Amino acid sequence: PPDRVRGDARGRVELGFTPIFWNTACTQRQAPHTLGLLCNSRHPALAAFPTEAHTDWQWWYVVSRAGAMILDGLPVALRPIVQPIDDWFTNRRLGLVFEARVGRGRLLVCSIDLARDDNPVGRQLRASLLRYAASPAFAPKVIVSAEQIRSLMSEP
Repeated sequence: PPDRVRGDARGRVELGFTPIFWNTACTQRQAPHTLGLLCNSRHPALAAFPTEAHTDWQWWYVVSRAGAMILDGLPVALRPIVQPIDDWFTNRRLGLVFEARVGRGRLLVCSIDLARDDNPVGRQLRASLLRYAASPAFAPKVIVSAEQIRSLMSEP
Protein backbone atom coordinates (compact mmCIF):
# COMPACT_ATOMS: atom_id res chain seq x y z
CA PRO A 1 0.00 0.00 0.00
CA PRO A 2 1.20 3.54 -0.70
CA ASP A 3 0.86 4.59 2.96
CA ARG A 4 3.18 1.82 4.20
CA VAL A 5 6.24 3.19 6.00
CA ARG A 6 9.45 1.98 4.42
CA GLY A 7 12.47 0.66 6.33
CA ASP A 8 15.03 1.65 3.75
CA ALA A 9 14.99 2.57 0.07
CA ARG A 10 14.06 -1.03 -0.78
CA GLY A 11 11.27 -1.23 1.83
CA ARG A 12 13.05 -3.67 4.15
CA VAL A 13 13.17 -3.49 7.92
CA GLU A 14 16.69 -4.46 8.92
CA LEU A 15 16.92 -5.95 12.38
CA GLY A 16 19.62 -5.09 14.88
CA PHE A 17 20.92 -5.29 18.41
CA THR A 18 21.90 -1.66 18.80
CA PRO A 19 20.87 0.37 21.86
CA ILE A 20 18.38 3.20 21.63
CA PHE A 21 21.13 5.80 21.18
CA TRP A 22 21.86 4.47 17.69
CA ASN A 23 18.43 5.15 16.24
CA THR A 24 17.54 6.00 12.67
CA ALA A 25 17.33 9.75 13.39
CA CYS A 26 21.04 9.71 14.24
CA THR A 27 21.99 7.55 11.26
CA GLN A 28 19.71 9.00 8.54
CA ARG A 29 17.74 5.72 8.17
CA GLN A 30 20.91 3.60 8.01
CA ALA A 31 20.39 0.02 9.14
CA PRO A 32 19.60 -1.38 11.58
CA HIS A 33 16.06 -0.04 11.86
CA THR A 34 15.08 -1.77 15.10
CA LEU A 35 16.06 -1.53 18.75
CA GLY A 36 15.98 -5.09 20.04
CA LEU A 37 13.16 -7.56 20.76
CA LEU A 38 10.21 -8.05 23.05
CA CYS A 39 9.64 -11.75 23.70
CA ASN A 40 6.62 -13.33 25.32
CA SER A 41 8.92 -15.56 27.35
CA ARG A 42 5.98 -17.29 29.05
CA HIS A 43 4.34 -18.30 25.78
CA PRO A 44 4.32 -22.09 25.28
CA ALA A 45 5.85 -21.65 21.80
CA LEU A 46 9.09 -20.64 23.55
CA ALA A 47 8.88 -23.26 26.33
CA ALA A 48 11.86 -25.20 24.95
CA PHE A 49 13.83 -22.07 23.99
CA PRO A 50 15.12 -20.33 27.10
CA THR A 51 14.65 -16.58 26.84
CA GLU A 52 13.94 -13.47 28.83
CA ALA A 53 11.31 -10.94 27.80
CA HIS A 54 13.96 -8.94 25.93
CA THR A 55 16.79 -9.38 23.46
CA ASP A 56 19.56 -11.56 24.78
CA TRP A 57 22.59 -13.15 23.14
CA GLN A 58 20.86 -16.37 22.08
CA TRP A 59 18.73 -14.24 19.74
CA TRP A 60 21.70 -12.83 17.81
CA TYR A 61 22.08 -15.83 15.51
CA VAL A 62 18.41 -16.17 14.61
CA VAL A 63 17.79 -12.41 14.27
CA SER A 64 20.73 -12.14 11.87
CA ARG A 65 18.83 -14.63 9.65
CA ALA A 66 15.39 -13.05 9.89
CA GLY A 67 13.18 -10.48 8.24
CA ALA A 68 10.67 -8.48 10.23
CA MET A 69 7.03 -8.62 9.20
CA ILE A 70 5.08 -5.35 9.34
CA LEU A 71 1.87 -6.30 11.17
CA ASP A 72 0.11 -2.92 11.01
CA GLY A 73 -2.62 -4.39 8.75
CA LEU A 74 -3.48 -7.23 11.15
CA PRO A 75 -5.97 -7.02 14.03
CA VAL A 76 -4.79 -5.03 17.04
CA ALA A 77 -5.56 -8.00 19.29
CA LEU A 78 -2.82 -10.02 17.56
CA ARG A 79 0.27 -9.82 19.75
CA PRO A 80 3.49 -11.26 18.34
CA ILE A 81 5.24 -13.92 20.38
CA VAL A 82 8.55 -12.38 19.28
CA GLN A 83 8.38 -8.71 18.32
CA PRO A 84 11.19 -6.49 17.04
CA ILE A 85 11.05 -2.99 18.54
CA ASP A 86 10.80 -0.39 15.81
CA ASP A 87 12.32 3.04 16.37
CA TRP A 88 10.02 5.78 17.60
CA PHE A 89 10.01 7.67 14.30
CA THR A 90 8.35 4.92 12.28
CA ASN A 91 6.71 3.04 15.19
CA ARG A 92 5.44 0.11 13.16
CA ARG A 93 4.07 -3.04 14.76
CA LEU A 94 6.62 -5.65 13.76
CA GLY A 95 6.75 -9.39 14.26
CA LEU A 96 9.08 -12.36 13.92
CA VAL A 97 6.76 -15.02 15.37
CA PHE A 98 2.99 -14.91 15.81
CA GLU A 99 -0.01 -17.22 15.74
CA ALA A 100 -3.49 -16.76 14.28
CA ARG A 101 -6.57 -18.55 13.05
CA VAL A 102 -7.46 -18.45 9.35
CA GLY A 103 -10.82 -19.98 8.56
CA ARG A 104 -10.85 -23.39 10.26
CA GLY A 105 -7.05 -23.57 10.26
CA ARG A 106 -4.32 -22.46 12.62
CA LEU A 107 -1.05 -20.76 11.69
CA LEU A 108 2.21 -20.34 13.50
CA VAL A 109 4.08 -17.78 11.42
CA CYS A 110 7.83 -17.29 11.72
CA SER A 111 9.99 -15.04 9.53
CA ILE A 112 13.27 -16.41 10.87
CA ASP A 113 15.27 -18.76 8.64
CA LEU A 114 15.07 -21.95 10.68
CA ALA A 115 15.67 -24.36 7.81
CA ARG A 116 19.43 -24.36 8.31
CA ASP A 117 20.90 -26.96 10.67
CA ASP A 118 24.29 -25.31 11.12
CA ASN A 119 23.63 -23.75 14.53
CA PRO A 120 22.21 -25.22 17.74
CA VAL A 121 20.34 -21.99 18.56
CA GLY A 122 18.28 -22.11 15.35
CA ARG A 123 17.69 -25.84 15.77
CA GLN A 124 16.43 -25.33 19.31
CA LEU A 125 14.08 -22.49 18.38
CA ARG A 126 12.68 -24.57 15.50
CA ALA A 127 12.20 -27.56 17.83
CA SER A 128 10.40 -25.39 20.37
CA LEU A 129 8.04 -23.90 17.76
CA LEU A 130 7.31 -27.29 16.17
CA ARG A 131 6.67 -28.91 19.55
CA TYR A 132 4.19 -26.14 20.37
CA ALA A 133 2.45 -26.37 16.98
CA ALA A 134 1.94 -30.13 17.47
CA SER A 135 0.56 -29.71 21.00
CA PRO A 136 -3.01 -29.21 22.25
CA ALA A 137 -1.87 -25.82 23.62
CA PHE A 138 -1.68 -24.50 20.04
CA ALA A 139 -5.05 -22.75 19.92
CA PRO A 140 -4.72 -19.25 18.44
CA LYS A 141 -7.56 -16.91 19.34
CA VAL A 142 -7.13 -14.00 16.91
CA ILE A 143 -8.72 -14.49 13.49
CA VAL A 144 -7.07 -13.12 10.36
CA SER A 145 -8.00 -13.47 6.71
CA ALA A 146 -5.99 -15.33 4.11
CA GLU A 147 -5.53 -12.00 2.31
CA GLN A 148 -4.00 -10.45 5.42
CA ILE A 149 -1.49 -13.30 5.62
CA ARG A 150 -0.72 -13.00 1.89
CA SER A 151 -0.02 -9.28 2.37
CA LEU A 152 2.84 -10.17 4.72
CA MET A 153 4.56 -12.21 2.01
CA SER A 154 4.38 -9.69 -0.81
CA GLU A 155 7.07 -7.16 -1.57
CA PRO A 156 6.25 -3.66 -0.24
